[in-house]
Amino acid sequence: MGSAAVDFEARLEDHHCLLVLVQPLGPAGPLWDRALEHICRVRCTQLNDQQQPDGSRGVWLRYVTSYAADGSHWGDFQAHRRVLGLLTVGECGSKDENGGGVEALCHQHEQLLQQHPTAIDSRCLLFGGTASQPLPPLVSASGEEEADRGEEAVPPVSKLRSTQCLLYPELDGEKLERDVADFAASLAWVLESRRLERCFDRHGPSASALPLLKAPFEDFVGLDTESRQFRRRCQGRQRKQLGDLSLQLGLGREAHALYTEAQELLRSVPDWLWLAATLEGAVATTCTLTAGGSEAIQQQRRLSGPAVDEGWEQLRESCIHYAKYSPVAPIQAECGIKAARWLAAQGRALVAAEFVQSVVSMNLALSELEKVSWYGSLARLYSELGLERKAAFYMRVAALKCMAGKPNPTQCYQLLLKSLPGYRLSLEKPAKGGTMEGWPRLQIQLLQDLLVTARKMDDLAQAVSHVCQLLEWRLEWLSPTERAEACQQLQALASRLQGPASAQPPLLHLPLVRRFQPQAPAPHLRPLRLGSQTGSAAVSSSNSPFIFSPLQPHRRSGRAPLLWVQGEVAAVALQLCNPLPTELAVQHMSLVADGVPLESFPASLELPPESSPYPVKLLGTPRATGQLRLLGGC
Repeated sequence: MGSAAVDFEARLEDHHCLLVLVQPLGPAGPLWDRALEHICRVRCTQLNDQQQPDGSRGVWLRYVTSYAADGSHWGDFQAHRRVLGLLTVGECGSKDENGGGVEALCHQHEQLLQQHPTAIDSRCLLFGGTASQPLPPLVSASGEEEADRGEEAVPPVSKLRSTQCLLYPELDGEKLERDVADFAASLAWVLESRRLERCFDRHGPSASALPLLKAPFEDFVGLDTESRQFRRRCQGRQRKQLGDLSLQLGLGREAHALYTEAQELLRSVPDWLWLAATLEGAVATTCTLTAGGSEAIQQQRRLSGPAVDEGWEQLRESCIHYAKYSPVAPIQAECGIKAARWLAAQGRALVAAEFVQSVVSMNLALSELEKVSWYGSLARLYSELGLERKAAFYMRVAALKCMAGKPNPTQCYQLLLKSLPGYRLSLEKPAKGGTMEGWPRLQIQLLQDLLVTARKMDDLAQAVSHVCQLLEWRLEWLSPTERAEACQQLQALASRLQGPASAQPPLLHLPLVRRFQPQAPAPHLRPLRLGSQTGSAAVSSSNSPFIFSPLQPHRRSGRAPLLWVQGEVAAVALQLCNPLPTELAVQHMSLVADGVPLESFPASLELPPESSPYPVKLLGTPRATGQLRLLGGC
């Protein structure tokens, strides 16, 4: 038996839940998405228990849409890894349409059920059927046929499991949720009967002859089954398994006591592998007891300092013991992921980062597709810790892994976009004169990755946009060789660009403007105010008893106002620089103004490569009187 598959989204809360597999019968469509949404709303069921303060205890469910068939083989080692329920969703049609008949769908359901023998109950949920369609007979767990109204039918199954085929004329969310709640309650009651049976065996006369539970890879050959250590090993593992079952059924205090007994027994053997799983379960139990009720399990509360330190020590010891057994490397990785998420919720980001780093250093045998999920999960984990640059790094690694094996440039591009905030890079350039934060060389590398990926996607418009962003935003940090390569790429891409995108100016902030100076009219064209100003000046000066006063509240500014004449041509002097190693052609450049209508006369020019300030004049004619505000040129 091989090692378990890694669950990159594992959490300590998973130990509380019953694992239910939900799969579609046939291709997934809109009906599957809607049905899955209603199914996932049923997250908790209640068991009557008069010993509890509120007379009941909650049992939580965890739904997955895919699960390895051999993952349930680790159910004896950790109960939350065992598939306990199976829900299938199908859409009925004619028998000739993709095998959409009821009998064919029930047969597919049975095949899935055989792949997961640990499932104790299942439901085949079929939608779109009519009363005229033939239904398989409803068969009880003992094989006896039962009468029904035609809404439910059960194909024959084994005595240990029950199956029901539920037929819905249409998707009724309320009825579906009620049926799923009944299914969840049946799972909980079957497990409760198992727990009571285990408790009886624990205290019964056969307690000394308990079987030895094993992990899938364990093979005890030549072990003395009559020794005291063997009996303690059996008892410790049985206590641990009963603790798992109690934890799943909402009995946190009973589970804590069982885990404590199991730790003492397993340490005395010593049985490091099962001790590691026991310590992990004990911390999960602490989460349950701290939550204070089933409704709060999904919302972690912060523990006190000593409780967090104790949980951290137990999880660290658990990882150390897991590391002694190479077949459980995926379980060790999951333990580190669970510890990191739990510690992050407790406000211990630095300690959580140590667990993540230990997982990163592990040599996990993963496929290229699994590596994408793995690095994406690491990115989300570091983001939860508040380490955004680390998160961006692993998100970029996940994006690059998408191009290995079977390249998927679209997925790679989307992952690269998700890494932008961590590197403080935004594709929306701030206004001219604004500052850009971050690390220029890292941002240059990321823009180059986006450029290459956009070219592989044959998205020429995005590729041109990224080259322009590289040249405009990080030009001063590019080497001469990088500038030349970027210019060559821009010319090649722009020549292939067609359609409306080709009409847009690719470079918005080049050439660089070193000087922007409005010019006064020639002396003989300057406007003069009609009337004499000398008389008024004399009157104003005679009103003051002082010849000179430094206090002049209405003093004019040092710069004389610039006056243009309506209907006369005015000019603005510019000095332009071309920092690119290639000739820069400006086909249209004119003044942009506000406040007064301005008729602009566009100019065109060609700037040589790496040119010094080049003088240019832009002309325009005001068409009205008033305050004219020059905004710049375009």
